[in-house]
Order: sequence, then structure tokens, then C-alpha cells
Amino acid sequence: MNIIGQEKRNTIEINRIGEFLIQLPSIEVSIEIRDSSFVGHNEVWIELEKLQKFIEQLTECEKKRNGSAFLESSSPEEFQLTISNIDGSGHFLVHYLLTKSSYTFSQDFIKHQLKGAFELDSEFFSQVLNGFSALAPVASV
Repeated sequence: MNIIGQEKRNTIEINRIGEFLIQLPSIEVSIEIRDSSFVGHNEVWIELEKLQKFIEQLTECEKKRNGSAFLESSSPEEFQLTISNIDGSGHFLVHYLLTKSSYTFSQDFIKHQLKGAFELDSEFFSQVLNGFSALAPVASV
């Protein structure tokens, strides 16, 4: 599924690549963010309960053209996404944070982050909602 910015230069692509439905039901997703000339990619886990709450919040935003929806990966700060209304006429802003951490050969901790925001192309709002709904395994919805 894709979130496309107003100017079509900014995108967030999210694809489900795995799932774990026992104990703490979650999905594993691949995320690629393109914001102008900046690009970030990571694979993260998202709890289905958080995903369902996000979908409910997005549904309310679509109905009222107001409010916001927040989604976060299972590991804090690996991935955060907020879609919020910026005016009364249905324009939305997408805020994102994507982090990938690693260690160097000498065990130095390195944290790479891509953080930013862009205006959502409102013609794609329903597609965004449908895309997130499609990420959830059928048994969980």
C-alpha cells in the first residue's frame, strides 16, 4: 500500500512480509519512505491491536474530515506515523519517523533516522484507509 503526497514526490510504501498470530498478534512490514531526495527503508513489527486502533482512527478522520490517527511499531521509534487534519476542508498532513539501528565492527551504536512530514493528496485518502485495512490478516479483523 502507498501513501502519496500532494506533490507526488513523497511516498510511504508499506508491504506486509510476515505475521505472528500467537501470544502478541503482529505483522511484519517492509517500509520505504521517499521524501524528495531522501530515502529510508526498514522492516518492523506492528501489533495488530495498534493497527486496528489506527484503522478505526482513520475511519473517523475520513467521516468527519477532522482529527488524527497514530500508528507505532512494536519497538518504539522504529516507525511512527501520524495522519492529522490541518483544516476544516479535509486536508491532511502525514508525519513520519523511521529508524534503523546498527552496530559498527567496533560495537559503536549507530542510529539512522528519517523524520519529516508532507501533505497527503486527499484524493488518495480512501485508498490509504483501504490499504491499511488490507494489511491486517483476515482472521484479525
